[in-house]
Amino acid sequence: MNPLLKLRRRLFERRYRNHPLFRKLYREVDFSRKVEDTLFCVTDIETTGPNPKKAQLISVGGLKIEGLTLKLSTSFHRFARVEEIERASIEVHGITREDLIRKGEPAEVVIRDFLEYVSGTVMVGFNVEFDRRVLERTAIKYLGFPLLVPRIDVVRLIRREGISIPTLEKVSKELGIPLSGHHSAIDDAYTTALIFLKLVEPFRERPLSVLPVVF
Repeated sequence: MNPLLKLRRRLFERRYRNHPLFRKLYREVDFSRKVEDTLFCVTDIETTGPNPKKAQLISVGGLKIEGLTLKLSTSFHRFARVEEIERASIEVHGITREDLIRKGEPAEVVIRDFLEYVSGTVMVGFNVEFDRRVLERTAIKYLGFPLLVPRIDVVRLIRREGISIPTLEKVSKELGIPLSGHHSAIDDAYTTALIFLKLVEPFRERPLSVLPVVF
């Protein structure tokens, strides 16, 4: 494991170990385990806008990968209520304020449940830093607790393959992976999971530390 990554993780653990939710929402990941023995959580979110400094979480989807097998039966897909959504964002994901009034939950409940769901996993995403920033701001706002999970950006794996960058649609087409309904958090998580599984297959017997993990 990268020494700087290890130091950052230890600093986070020391800072938040007395937080009342720490034991419930944080479990350490063993970077010496083989990739095929690691629990991953492929994640995607939808937000009120494109600026991660301001955007509010409105939907989060997650799919776990265990033994390099996608576990559809344990999927996570929730909606959070917000006051306003930018029109441009509605045109992208199709989620309106009325939709969230009908099926949304308090953001505090959604983020707490998601942190519990993702605990002990390596979070995987397409341009995962955007998702991380929004999720972490939401967690700190409502729980006083950041997103203490290591992460892998699928885009970094794609670049290793020399694929020209990358939208989810372009990468799916190039790798021969069909798009599941686009711009739903759970559907994009599913497509990202299929891409990830294809790209990490050559590393299944290698330790997790060979992958571009950040924390």
